[in-house]
Amino acid sequence: VIQAEIKGYKTDLDTSNNKKTTYFRVVRSFDPNMKEVYPEIVEENYKDWLDYTIHFQNTGKAPAANIVLIDTLDTRLNIESFDILSSSHNFNARIDNNILFIDYPGIELPDSFTDSEGSKGYFKFRIKTKNPLQNNEYLDNFVDIYFDDNAPVRTNSA
Repeated sequence: VIQAEIKGYKTDLDTSNNKKTTYFRVVRSFDPNMKEVYPEIVEENYKDWLDYTIHFQNTGKAPAANIVLIDTLDTRLNIESFDILSSSHNFNARIDNNILFIDYPGIELPDSFTDSEGSKGYFKFRIKTKNPLQNNEYLDNFVDIYFDDNAPVRTNSA
């Protein structure tokens, strides 16, 4: 929140326009491995689709032969409504006990130093909640992204 107030001269006849408040969303530095949801904020009793996109980028120093995304879905989401919308590459997907596994076997994703645009990928899906969302209720989760045999890269919470 940024607030500013101008103290005018005694001749300022209209002081109602001397204050301004601006709200900015605070975000961290850009990470190409992230998860996002749309809509991000909903009205009470919302029961329509939530569209999720998982973005990934190989920022290593060599092509990634295999990539796996593991997304633990909130138990308040209706798994029966799960719908894959699109993906940047060929994949295998399955859900076991509310855990979404997306596997990109043999993807050979270039590294970002060699091919910045070619080093990126995404997986997009939509899902509904089991019950309408209530006031101040939120769903919050992240994705672990595995590039080959390396430790997972954890995304932001969406």
